[in-house]
Amino acid sequence: GLDSTIDTYSFTFEGYGEYIIYNTDASTCSLPTESDNKVSLFIENPYVDINNEGDLESAICSDKDEIYIRILNSLVLQPKKRSITKTVYLDLNNKTLSIDNDPSQLNITYPESNVFYVDGGHLIINGEGEINGTNAGEYGYAITVDNGGQVTIEKGTFKGDTTVIYVMKGTALLKGGYYEAKPYKSEYK
Repeated sequence: GLDSTIDTYSFTFEGYGEYIIYNTDASTCSLPTESDNKVSLFIENPYVDINNEGDLESAICSDKDEIYIRILNSLVLQPKKRSITKTVYLDLNNKTLSIDNDPSQLNITYPESNVFYVDGGHLIINGEGEINGTNAGEYGYAITVDNGGQVTIEKGTFKGDTTVIYVMKGTALLKGGYYEAKPYKSEYK
């Protein structure tokens, strides 16, 4: 049963991250029985729902060591270095994240041309959906990993121009997913 001296428990739903259970009355906390099925618990959903690019930027820049993000709308992002420097759990939620394909910005520089730049942090991606960097030109990668960072991909679709996931110094753990890059173009020489 639950220990009545402990007021917080955590558990994980596979693919959905960690949830926290708060015992609101530690003196009476126990598992329900047939005679007494009253346990006072509160379950906290750790995910931050993302509706727009500003929400995404705020969540990534949060001061928390672990961030849980769920994408609620497909987003076309402005070219910008989106650095992941801590642990981020990303639920794509059947949505697409892509880079703006404004023709005046076809010469976007690296790493602004990436959807995410994992800079020493850990990006864990679950939930079907797509991360697409193809519109950003030669260096339009879905994800770059650098400075000892790590990306773990459970599922989803990932597209890049000539490279999908670029690992400079770090680790990419690909447990699932679909990956697609465009053929190398002679104009990139």
